[in-house]
Parts: sequence; C-alpha cells; structure tokens
Amino acid sequence: MIHQPYGQVGGQVSDIEIQARDILATRELLNEYFYYPDDIGPDYGPEGFQIRVWSPPAVSLKIHIYSKTEKEKLIFSKRFEKEYSGVWYAKISPSELGIDDL
Repeated sequence: MIHQPYGQVGGQVSDIEIQARDILATRELLNEYFYYPDDIGPDYGPEGFQIRVWSPPAVSLKIHIYSKTEKEKLIFSKRFEKEYSGVWYAKISPSELGIDDL
C-alpha cells in the first residue's frame, strides 16, 4: 500500500503514524528546497556576468562559454558554487575571459 501525505488523515494508529511521518517529510523537503526570490537567471553588471540556477537534485553544475564565430570552440568553463535551497551561483568577470568588457 502506498501512503500519500495528502488527503484526510484517518484509519488505524499505524496508518496515522505513517501519514504523519509522510507529511513531516514533505514539509522538511519543502523547507529545504523552497526558493521564492526572483534572482534566478543571468544578470549583467559592471563587474561582470553572474547567473543563479535552481537545481536541488544537482551534485555539481558547470557553465561553458563558446566562441561566437567558431560555434564548436569552447573558450571558458567554470563550476557553479552551491548556495542554499538548491540554488547554484557562478560569476564571470571580463578578465577571466581575457576581454575588456562583456
């Protein structure tokens, strides 16, 4: 029998205990990974380019930047740093790319 954490709670004591554990587990998961700020995605500023990605199950993330003229030519790679609630962050300055301005 699959016990779902939603719906009415009722039944024998053991069923109620299982439902209570499922509800608490779901609550813990939501508290750990729920993310509501609106800073996900790319942002350009005077100090460079930064990007935040929301990916709770990720173990690691990496950004790859390719040449505009030679589409297959990889010119830069950088690992994202894990922040909180499944959010990953990377910042790239023009100097890292060997250019003056992004």
